[in-house]
Amino acid sequence: MKKLFCSLLFLSIAATGMLFADNNKNTKESLKQYLDPAALETLSQKIVSGEETGIVIIDVRPEDTYRKGHIPGAMNIPNGLTKGAYEDLKTKDMVLYCETGIRVEFAKKNLVKDGFDVTRMLNFGGFSRYKGKAATAE
Repeated sequence: MKKLFCSLLFLSIAATGMLFADNNKNTKESLKQYLDPAALETLSQKIVSGEETGIVIIDVRPEDTYRKGHIPGAMNIPNGLTKGAYEDLKTKDMVLYCETGIRVEFAKKNLVKDGFDVTRMLNFGGFSRYKGKAATAE
């Protein structure tokens, strides 16, 4: 039983890694550098300072979770549901994250339905991968 559990755990972890690699296969190469947590922290600092305006970080978690802690400079668009708003973001590259990276894939589908370009979206994965200091909205 223990061997089975360990095997399933290993397969789950391996599948998650392949999931993120595959989910970003259509992403512009210039965005892929932000899969590195240190690079994302630097991007976050540039967004907060106003030095970077061509890329946005989007937290797709529920608003209450976002308020408890998020990457500084990140916008909150739960599940990527824009409801026709955020038209100005269609010209920007986006780094999206949630708790594990799975919700990002649903958010990307919602954004594409609203006319956003999937090649301008990067799935960073989960908030726990971010190593910088979190901001709060409470």
